[in-house]
Amino acid sequence: MDNLLLLIILFVFQLFEFLFVTKILQNQYYSLKRFLMYKNSFSLLFKSTFVVFSLPLLVYDKRFILILALVFTHKRKNMIVKLTKRVIRHLTCFCVLFSINIFFVFYSHFTIMNYIFFIYNLSLYYVSFGLSVFIEKKIQKHFIKKAKKKIRSINPLIIGITGSYGKTSCKKYIYELLKTKYKTLSTPESYNTLNGITKTINDNLKPYHQVLLLEIGVDSKNGMNNFLKNYNFDISVLTCVGKQHMKTFKSFKNIMNEKIKLINNSKLISIINNDDEYSNFVTAKKSISFSVEGNDADIKIEKSFDKELKAKKLNIKIKERSFSTITYLYGNHNISNLACAISVAYYLNIPFEEMIKTIPFIKNVNHRLSVFQIDKWLFIDDSYNSNFIGFKNALTELNYYDTKKVIITPGIIEQGNKQDQENVEIAEMMNSICDIIILIKNPPIGKLINQYLSFNSFKESYTYLEKNYKNEELTILIENDVPDIFLR
Repeated sequence: MDNLLLLIILFVFQLFEFLFVTKILQNQYYSLKRFLMYKNSFSLLFKSTFVVFSLPLLVYDKRFILILALVFTHKRKNMIVKLTKRVIRHLTCFCVLFSINIFFVFYSHFTIMNYIFFIYNLSLYYVSFGLSVFIEKKIQKHFIKKAKKKIRSINPLIIGITGSYGKTSCKKYIYELLKTKYKTLSTPESYNTLNGITKTINDNLKPYHQVLLLEIGVDSKNGMNNFLKNYNFDISVLTCVGKQHMKTFKSFKNIMNEKIKLINNSKLISIINNDDEYSNFVTAKKSISFSVEGNDADIKIEKSFDKELKAKKLNIKIKERSFSTITYLYGNHNISNLACAISVAYYLNIPFEEMIKTIPFIKNVNHRLSVFQIDKWLFIDDSYNSNFIGFKNALTELNYYDTKKVIITPGIIEQGNKQDQENVEIAEMMNSICDIIILIKNPPIGKLINQYLSFNSFKESYTYLEKNYKNEELTILIENDVPDIFLR
């Protein structure tokens, strides 16, 4: 009876541990290294140790259940996980290992053996995770092999797009230009992992596809190697290099070295952004360069804002030729992404006439300076992510409007307090441009703001605006705080 009680409590604890740790691992892309950096990991390990070593005391004092119950109910809100196929496989593996433990506890007549297997439960999750990682690697290899076989049979032109930011937008713009002439397949949304690319190829690549557009995301040293080892890239594109994922990359030099691997391993040609400092380190044999800041390049774009059209006029110079068009894209960084797309289209012989017709209809990707109207309020939705350059460009776009200007932001989450000078510059722009500054969860940048309001969530800030400014014309910039579940 005592053993049964212990096992029931043990199962409840293990279920809690499985859900909580799996939730963290999902947020950290199943990287054990990143998981160990997570601020709650060591707290969880401490609780695990405390509970497992305390379980045998239940045999002598049932009141100890109360203490365990307090541990079980801690942070319940963090235990909701996405039941993906991977999680179900991991859960199955976990249950098998737990069943083995139950067998030994019930059929062992030695108290010391029971105690040993209770201690074994301390590491049960991590043993099952290690085993599931081994299983997932085998499954991944199978699907990669299948994808490579499919590529060999269809033989599409493969374009790889990487960079610290702008990958998804650049991919969309390239797709819009290329589809006028080629049957093109691109990875959906922000799919940029090896598994996401492999799934796209296996599920969606058809014999009629001529071009395959792949977005490539890496966030640690040597992360690019897995992509280069498995897929050959005919055209390589690097949007720009910035201080993203510094926690995992450790230094800007590591970021730069990793990103340019793709450029330096291109089979046909590389697309180079001459406005970015990394371009000096590129050693690609053949390349096309572009610039929107007046630097020397094969393709140059001069831009000016037309307030009447609420559009940017573009003068595009390619070698000795030039043509003009307009774009409704928001953000100067998106003009750079567009220049990158034009470079790819030029290399693949898309006629200038087609580009002129297509460019005005290219829109911002959702949540990347996309614009929509709700009654008297115009929203500039830049909520997907945020970085220093993108934040500045978003504020510049906000400044074009004559209505009352509002910003809702938690600051630049990824940078924290480390980029003090950048935070100062952002704060100065916010102070000079915005009529109402709303900060979510009172981030460190608040110290640099003259006057602001603080709320715990986007929903609270939206409710405040509805209550106080419902009948006023507002232009609202949402920077780095995803609101789409609430708004739409």
